[in-house]
Amino acid sequence: MGRPGYEAVGFVFQTIYLMDEHTAVEDVELSAVFGYSAGMSSPAMPGDGKPTPTLLSSGTARSIRDGLIDAERAEFERRFAEEMASAARTLDLTGVLQVLSTYRKIAEITQRQGTAAHRRMLDQVARLQSGDDVPTVPGHIHKTEINARLGF
Repeated sequence: MGRPGYEAVGFVFQTIYLMDEHTAVEDVELSAVFGYSAGMSSPAMPGDGKPTPTLLSSGTARSIRDGLIDAERAEFERRFAEEMASAARTLDLTGVLQVLSTYRKIAEITQRQGTAAHRRMLDQVARLQSGDDVPTVPGHIHKTEINARLGF
């Protein structure tokens, strides 16, 4: 099958396989994923007794937007809205899925680095693009430093 995407639906994962012209959807009980059995305890419930989903998809538009900062967030919102409008007219989700894929990667990098480091990187890129003299380190030096840290 194609590459799976996961979305938490209550306590059931919905696995969606995107292929050339076909989409297959498979529901997978969390008990199958995490090894729950009838005799094992279930996920914690808040005071009102309703189960609280603890698994959120990093591929939802909201989670991607929340992982972005500043101009990247604004650009994502604009591009996502444009592609959704286009999809509504054409019934083709290709553009929407491409925007989600692209910005999910940016959001993951932003969250992994931290917002302050990501802002510094964006500032450095802007300075490089405007022709400012920005100190850089050649790739072979980075490779040597990384190998030294890894003990190679």
